[in-house]
Amino acid sequence: MQGASGGQGSDFGNKLLKTVGRLAFEFVIVFLGVYLAFVLAGHQEERRKLEVRIKFYDTLILELETTSQLLEMEAQRTARLETVIDQIDEGLQPDLVAENLSFVFPDWVGGSAFDGQNFEFLDAGTLLHITQSRPHLDYLDLRVAQFNALMSSVLLPAQMEPNTRYYDADGKLLPQFAWYPELVRLIASYTRLGIAGIRERAIPDLQAYKADMESRL
Repeated sequence: MQGASGGQGSDFGNKLLKTVGRLAFEFVIVFLGVYLAFVLAGHQEERRKLEVRIKFYDTLILELETTSQLLEMEAQRTARLETVIDQIDEGLQPDLVAENLSFVFPDWVGGSAFDGQNFEFLDAGTLLHITQSRPHLDYLDLRVAQFNALMSSVLLPAQMEPNTRYYDADGKLLPQFAWYPELVRLIASYTRLGIAGIRERAIPDLQAYKADMESRL
């Protein structure tokens, strides 16, 4: 009787161990499944964020390229005005050219880059380009507006008078036109600096950041 009882206890113990082992195995499988699901979801979310960042950098690069092209167009205008300034410096006393300058550029440095969740997509290098570029472009915008205002209020009215005089008896530019060469030189200089900064630093850096993100997809 004792042998039979011992055998039954041994069978029960074996069954219990098998049941516990099976439950433990199933628990491990379920745990691994849940864990892998979390890992996969996290990976997919990181991939989604990375794809959004890449698209955002595409937008920044496009806006910079547009800004560079617009600045290049203005550089061509200011180059014509610089020719007049060169002639003034040579004492040739040319007539002053009345030409409106324009300064229209995408508001990437002060608008979309900091709207919504875009800020979290910017790394330190991009933020540096934005914070350094904004004052430069603002200064250029201010000088262009100043030039256009003086041209409308001073130069154009003077040119409507017969026999407009730009120079005094010594061949020096009259005081009311002294702003003309100064502002032309400033605008031309800052326009060239803006083009160089965008083409030689900002765009290549953003393209490098974008390439790094693409390599992690």
